[in-house]
Amino acid sequence: MKTTDAAKDAASLVLELEGVPPSVALDYLQLLGGQTAPDGTVRGPGWTARVTSGSEPVPGSSLRVDRVRIALTGPRETLTALSHRLWLMALRGGG
Repeated sequence: MKTTDAAKDAASLVLELEGVPPSVALDYLQLLGGQTAPDGTVRGPGWTARVTSGSEPVPGSSLRVDRVRIALTGPRETLTALSHRLWLMALRGGG
């Protein structure tokens, strides 16, 4: 998790989640009050998010792991609470 100051009261935060499809990441953001704009940005109460995805090879195998990146902007306190809730949502047992 990386945090970068954009201004005194504003911040940006990038969350990387493995094994979470982009559609599920968008669902999580919507459950947290976000609405998807026509440009793909998700806007919630006091925050904005952009979801991107890709897959990376697993070293030493032919497998690939899906990775979703959620770039958040907003007040630091809001992002701290939001990122905590996103991590909890992303925790799930294997199956």
